[in-house]
Amino acid sequence: MLGPRLGHAWQPHADVSALGQNSVVLLAELALTSEAVAATSRRSVKIDKIAALLRTASPAEVPVVVAFLSGELLQRQIGVGYAALGDLRTEPATGLTVPSLTVTETDAVFSEVGAVTGSGTQAGRRRLLADLFGRATAAERGFLTRLLSGELHQGALEGVMIEAVARAAGVPADEVRRAHLLGGSLPAVAAAALTAASQATGAPGAATAGRHCYQRRGRAGTDLARRAGMEDRRHPGPGPPGQGTGPGVHPDAR
Repeated sequence: MLGPRLGHAWQPHADVSALGQNSVVLLAELALTSEAVAATSRRSVKIDKIAALLRTASPAEVPVVVAFLSGELLQRQIGVGYAALGDLRTEPATGLTVPSLTVTETDAVFSEVGAVTGSGTQAGRRRLLADLFGRATAAERGFLTRLLSGELHQGALEGVMIEAVARAAGVPADEVRRAHLLGGSLPAVAAAALTAASQATGAPGAATAGRHCYQRRGRAGTDLARRAGMEDRRHPGPGPPGQGTGPGVHPDAR
């Protein structure tokens, strides 16, 4: 079966060593990574799987990938929980087999859902979610349900994600960890780290270039935190340890 946007039978992207090599990251690819991470108990494998996907993402996609694989939404809360999903959880899949949803499109829908206010709020949110679910494959629907209901139990804990970000960007994990502790949300820290690494194209390698970028003037971690602060303003996300609100599910909607 051919996808209208892809023009060929869909296959997930192979791992690549260069950063930002995909034109887009599909939600299906993220769902596959989530399944692979959940299927292993080996920390090193979890890190490798997440880092491989991050390396294919563009700088704009990185915050979404990190948030989703952490079981969070960039919007923190959008007023939707398990109960609000209603029959979307049990409706038969549409039969789509070729995925077309991207992670950025999905994130944009969540922003729309969170922005619905006034009379008919719940109906408006449901219409947006029904459209999103209607465009999703069965695997994507399952991922979306687990993400929105706070049940994405895959073992991608904060420490694993920090190491995956560091591996994808080619910088020491301590620098990513310090930037996060200094106040940057992890999605923003990841975007800053991977953006700096991708801008180093033509340098002796992402690892060397990224390390040089953050270590110059003896400000390793601090410079990354400053960059993350700028990314935070563009991509608000779950805050540093102790300041977040947990999964992006409205507490009253559980």
